[in-house]
Amino acid sequence: MDDDHIENSSITLKFAVPDSILGEGVVMKRVVVSLLILFLSLSLIPCFVIPVRAEPTLLNVLNTLGFTNVTEANISTFPAGVYNLTLYAEFAAYCDQNELSYYQVGTSNFTVVITGPEGGREYVVPPLTKTLMIDYEFGLSMLSPGPHRYFSENNRNPDGQIHCKIFANLDDASTYFVGFENLYGETADRDYQDMVFALDAQSPPQASFTYSPPHPKTLEGVVFSATDFSPYGGIIASYRWDFGDGNVTLGDPTITHVYATFGTYNVTLVMTNSFGLNGSISQMVNVMGHPPAASFTFSPNDPGTGEFVQFDASASTPNGGTITGYEWDFGDGNVTSLPVAVVIHPFMSHGTFNVTLTVFDSEELNATAWKMVTVTTHDVAVVEVEPESSWLYKGKLCHANVTVTVTNNGDVAETFTLTVYADNDTAVIGDEYTIGNQLVSNLLLGEYRNFTFTWDTTAEVQPCHLYLITASASVVSHETHTEDNLMSSSVLVKVRIFCDVNADGEVDIEDVYLAALAFGASNERDEPRYNPAADVSNDDIVDIFDMYLIASNYGKSCKNQP
Repeated sequence: MDDDHIENSSITLKFAVPDSILGEGVVMKRVVVSLLILFLSLSLIPCFVIPVRAEPTLLNVLNTLGFTNVTEANISTFPAGVYNLTLYAEFAAYCDQNELSYYQVGTSNFTVVITGPEGGREYVVPPLTKTLMIDYEFGLSMLSPGPHRYFSENNRNPDGQIHCKIFANLDDASTYFVGFENLYGETADRDYQDMVFALDAQSPPQASFTYSPPHPKTLEGVVFSATDFSPYGGIIASYRWDFGDGNVTLGDPTITHVYATFGTYNVTLVMTNSFGLNGSISQMVNVMGHPPAASFTFSPNDPGTGEFVQFDASASTPNGGTITGYEWDFGDGNVTSLPVAVVIHPFMSHGTFNVTLTVFDSEELNATAWKMVTVTTHDVAVVEVEPESSWLYKGKLCHANVTVTVTNNGDVAETFTLTVYADNDTAVIGDEYTIGNQLVSNLLLGEYRNFTFTWDTTAEVQPCHLYLITASASVVSHETHTEDNLMSSSVLVKVRIFCDVNADGEVDIEDVYLAALAFGASNERDEPRYNPAADVSNDDIVDIFDMYLIASNYGKSCKNQP
């Protein structure tokens, strides 16, 4: 028996044709197989898997748009107001036939907002935004082919089903997201993304204004400026100024007004935007009569950061009555009120400060005076102290250099004295050995400069001790930050007995041995056997002269040193 196969996609059909039916003829066999194939192609429907892209839910759409912090809201209508309605997506099969409207609650009077052709299939790019100005409580409605009209008030839907879901934006309390479902009937797949849009309630403008001068006088022009405000949508269409003295003006954002008499006036600004929304703010403005004269001096004239500055307002004079108080605004955030004319104040940062004095008199009048005070930072610092070596021989200048680096952290060039000294007992004050002094001249701001000092240990320095090397920069004029004027080396320097090669405090056979090991080695040839401690003559080679010097000092010990 032969087997013939018919294969279609992933389905394999196998037929066993008995020889008794086909006979022995090959032609008959092929005919029968062909008939079977024809029969099966007409009677069997092959199974094909057709991938169907799943439509997103309303939450999927909102998340894709970047609105992830949302929650379903228990509302179905909205209060009167000005709204921006933004259409983001339409996943309806016939989106070009849908229509979005709003209606007054309790009526069937619909105002069309968006018609089908205005939107687009799936995500609307760019989103479509329209501004709605509605003066009644309203609901939203979508009209779909059928025709069927669905409502945000779900109890009005013709099939009794929910066709609208509303989500609150937890990142912006003024915004709601609305999704409509346009499939009719309770068995329909409800994903609420056939029309997805945002409803953003517009706020009234936040009014704000300033006025100048801060203490206006009668018959003096007072400038009112509505320059620091927030429109919150639209543009500002009008500015209504009520100056509190009977004068009301519909004018510009900046306006000048003159008061004829002194007193306290309640000035109100009402700002109206292009949506018809308005916001207002009021401020009390005190208009004075004839004020006293304010005047002051300060010393020093060029104060430094952190330096105490004396301000003296004794030259201020009243214009009738007596001066009762002094208010100082130092321009650095500090405001001080005193009954006396003299005050002391430090500026903790550099810069130029507008210092304002306001004097008050017994007639409840005041006057101001101001001066610019420039404060500079004066700060020199020692940033590094580096001895040439951690040891040196007493009385010898080899390995005796100390390099000191200073800088200027202030605002102006400085000249000062740099002193380097050595101390073998930091617990005792006054026993330091001065290594040297150098004048640092005209060190520019931000400049780093190196100075080299050579420590002469011939006289007072005691051998066999460890010394701390310290550099000190003298305090410059107006300098208050002096902690960085002093710095010590990170290593201690040991003063050895001359020819104590191994630094054990005694010139003995071990020193001779170490010199012998290094004998003939040269520093100039960079030979590894070269030992700088054995090169006691400091001529860059360990030779017979060094052996002679070690032998000449043989037997010296820290024990017999003073």
